[in-house]
Amino acid sequence: MCIRDSLDTAVGARTPVRWRTPILGALLIAVLTSGLVAVLRQDRTPAAPAIRYEEVFDDTRAISVRVPAAWSQHWGNGWHPPQGPFYRRVNVGPGMNASPNVSDWFTGAAVPGLFAGASARVVTEGRFSPEFMRQYFGPSGCTDAGTSAFTLDRLGLTGVQGEWRCPAGVRWRYAYGWPGHHRYVLAIEIKILPPYGDQVWTEALNTITVHTEPR
Repeated sequence: MCIRDSLDTAVGARTPVRWRTPILGALLIAVLTSGLVAVLRQDRTPAAPAIRYEEVFDDTRAISVRVPAAWSQHWGNGWHPPQGPFYRRVNVGPGMNASPNVSDWFTGAAVPGLFAGASARVVTEGRFSPEFMRQYFGPSGCTDAGTSAFTLDRLGLTGVQGEWRCPAGVRWRYAYGWPGHHRYVLAIEIKILPPYGDQVWTEALNTITVHTEPR
């Protein structure tokens, strides 16, 4: 056998080794990539559950707002402020409550819900303003978690909005606003707890409507 034959044989014997290295490298990259994808999927925050909403009105159909359909109990019998000079004895204007259990949502119970009301009487008789309401409204046993300016251009309202934080992970979001002429105040309050989040608050702000200005 000549030297050329020996060299050809030796080279041919080593050829599979030369192809094996890139194959092993590709397999290693594939394994590492699939592991990384699995880790990223585990760390991804689960999507918030879809919520079906429905529009609700007060009894006079002066105001409306969209709330979760599961908040199927509605009271549309007006706004009865507990503060003086009204002390819950006076209906000062259109208002509504919506909740899975209207009787309990505005108590300390862990029940979500919404109140929306509009009134001129709280301005003329009670001297209420958005800032006054921020100071004197609010659930007992909860702490002020911060406030900011409130603007709802769609209705021409300005005022104040904020959050109260309560025991057991319960939160309240609120907004009090009035138009430039200051003839009435609009109040929105929502009690939020799982499985609901700030999306119900956003939906309320996007859909609250004053169909008839309160007098």
